[in-house]
Amino acid sequence: MNFKKTIPWVFSGIGIFILNLLREGGISVRAVAISALFGLIVAGIVAGIVLSWQRGFFSFLNYKLRETLKYFSAPKKLFTPPAVQYDCFKFYEYHSNTLRCLNKFICDNQGMLADFSYSVAERHKLVKNQIQASNPNPALIKKYSNELRDYINNKLTTTIFPMNHALMMSYFNARSAYLPRIVIKAQKGGKIIDLYRDAPEYSSPQEIGESSGSDHVLNKEKWFVCNDIPAAIKDEMYKNPRIDCVKVRRHLGNHGSFQSDTDWIDCWYENENLKTMVRSKPSPESCYKSTLIIPMTLLRNKFSEQFRKHFQIPTLNDEDELSRAIYGLLCFDHQHANYFEQELDEKAGYIFADVISLYLINELMFTSYSQTYQRAIKIVDT
Repeated sequence: MNFKKTIPWVFSGIGIFILNLLREGGISVRAVAISALFGLIVAGIVAGIVLSWQRGFFSFLNYKLRETLKYFSAPKKLFTPPAVQYDCFKFYEYHSNTLRCLNKFICDNQGMLADFSYSVAERHKLVKNQIQASNPNPALIKKYSNELRDYINNKLTTTIFPMNHALMMSYFNARSAYLPRIVIKAQKGGKIIDLYRDAPEYSSPQEIGESSGSDHVLNKEKWFVCNDIPAAIKDEMYKNPRIDCVKVRRHLGNHGSFQSDTDWIDCWYENENLKTMVRSKPSPESCYKSTLIIPMTLLRNKFSEQFRKHFQIPTLNDEDELSRAIYGLLCFDHQHANYFEQELDEKAGYIFADVISLYLINELMFTSYSQTYQRAIKIVDT
C-alpha cells in the first residue's frame, strides 16, 4: 500500500485538529491539553494497529508531518478555504478538484472544437463551391454566406460560451458563497464590446482608453488583476466608466472605508436594464471589488512567417500593433475584495482563455481572413 496516496487515512486529522485549535484562538489551555491527550491516545491505538501490518508507517507519518508543517507555516495569501489550508488530506482533495475541473474543461472543449471546426468548414465549402462554379448564383452565395455567419454566431452564444461558463464556474465553486461573473469581450470599431455576458443585466460597450483593466491588457498584452478596486481608485490607479471615481475618493477620504455594500453601490452609475429598458441602480453582483482579465492572443507563440502574415500577427517588437493580435478578453469579476489568487488564477485563466480563443480564431479563419468569404460579401453587396 502506498500511504502517500491513501485517502482518507484513519488518523489524518489528529495533529491537524490540535493545530487548528491553537490557530483559531479562544480555546483554553485545559481544553487544548485534554484534546491533545485524547489525540495522543487515539494516535497510539491507531499506530499500534497500523504497525502490526504495515512497515511503512513511520515513513508515511514523517511525510505527513512535514507536509502539515509546510502548509501550517505557509503565507496566508495562499488562497484555499480556511478549512483545508492546514489539513493535508483536504488540501489534496481541494487541488485534485481543481485538476479535475481543468481536465473536464479541456476534454469537453476538445470534442466541441472538433465539431465546431468541421461544421464551419462544411458551410464555408458551400460558399466556396458556389463562387468557383462556372455560373455563380448570387442568391445562393448570399444564402450560404448568411448561413455560415448565423451558424457561427448562434453556436458561440447559445452553446459554446454557456458550456464554458459552466465549466469555469466549477473551478471557482468552492471558493466563496458567491460565484464570480464572467464576460467575454472583443474589439470592434474602436470600442470594447460584449461577445458573451453570463448575467445580461446590462451591456457596457466602452471606448478604448476608458477602463484601466482592458487598457492594460491591450497595451501590454498581459493579464490584469485588481483585488481591491476601491483602494486602487483612491490611489488613482484604476478607472472604470461605470464608477464615479470622485465619489469613491470622497467617501474614502471621509470614512476611511466602505462600511456597507449600499455605500459602494451608490458610487456606481445607474444601468439601463436590457429587459425593461429602464435605468436603475446596479445589482450588488455587478458592483465588483475584484477583477481579473486575461487576453486571448497568439502573440507569444512561434509561427511560420506565412501563418503570421495571413493572420496579421505582429511581433513583440511591434509595440504599436500589439492590440491587433488580441482576439478577445476573458473577464472575471467578484463583488468581494481579495477574491482572486493571482498565481493560481492567472495560470488557470490562461488555460481558459487559450482554449476559448481557438473558437474565435476559427471564426476569423472562415470569415475575416477568408478570401472566399470576402469575395462572397462583395458579390452580395453589389
